[in-house]
Amino acid sequence: MQRVLVVDKHKNPLMPCHPARARQLLSSAKAAVLRQQPFTIILLERDGGKTQEIQVKIDPGSKTTGIAIVADFRILHLLEKWEHHCAYCGVTDMPLEVEHIVPKARGGSQRVSNLTIACEDCNREKGNQTAAEFGYPEIGARAKQPLKDAAAVNATRWELYKQLKATGLPLEIGTGARTKYNRIRQGYPKTHWLDAVCVGDSGEQVFVPATMRPLIITATGRQSRQMCRVDKYGFPRTRAKQQRTVKGFQTGDMVRAVVTSGKKAGTYTGRVAVRASGFFDIKTVNDTAQGISYRDCRIMHHCDGYAYHI
Repeated sequence: MQRVLVVDKHKNPLMPCHPARARQLLSSAKAAVLRQQPFTIILLERDGGKTQEIQVKIDPGSKTTGIAIVADFRILHLLEKWEHHCAYCGVTDMPLEVEHIVPKARGGSQRVSNLTIACEDCNREKGNQTAAEFGYPEIGARAKQPLKDAAAVNATRWELYKQLKATGLPLEIGTGARTKYNRIRQGYPKTHWLDAVCVGDSGEQVFVPATMRPLIITATGRQSRQMCRVDKYGFPRTRAKQQRTVKGFQTGDMVRAVVTSGKKAGTYTGRVAVRASGFFDIKTVNDTAQGISYRDCRIMHHCDGYAYHI
């Protein structure tokens, strides 16, 4: 179980807490074990308190019935956005409450952009003030940040897993908390590729040489669907697309050009944008070289819709 059941001194239920928080309460003598199965602690001093909005979901079966207690969907989004911390004091591993940045009594709405999460102490101390009046003007701007990245990941993660599973490759998955624990315990910095190394049981003990660098693959697309470029008013400013390939080169190909004479003498490596005239543009790491003849270009990698770099 990832959470420990909690009751107050009168055995009224409170929100479950993280096992680490339960250990702290027990070691400081602020709580005692009420029962072993399911493991439940009783707070020796606390008398009631607010709880988060929850739902009980049941999947009945003839032999086995599944029961789940889940938080309100708003809380799930808010916990994701605020990384399970009180927006004001930063405390974590304790019950958090939905809090209005602009209080309802002063015209604040129920929209997610006006909501954050706070511990009971901060929520009570803030009272009828706005977040700015409470000394946290940055809270409002952060609350309006979109959750499109989290939504994209949640919508695609299991489809990605199914597609990879279908290839027959050996796969290992794990929770985000387990991955973070493995990475931090081994002292690796926070990066996506090192998180991947630390996934699952096998990620508990891995060796990554300090000299190792990941290959970064960025989706760029093969061609633009736009038939021609337009100005700020929407009127065409270029001609409709002509031929796709020029002199054996295609826009997006990785090329290396060695120009031996003239104003553009030098070596250029990067993605090419072809022109019907035979003089191309090459986008390098630092700049874009224009008017490079196709005769000076050599293909390193044909366009496949991705860009690669170390």
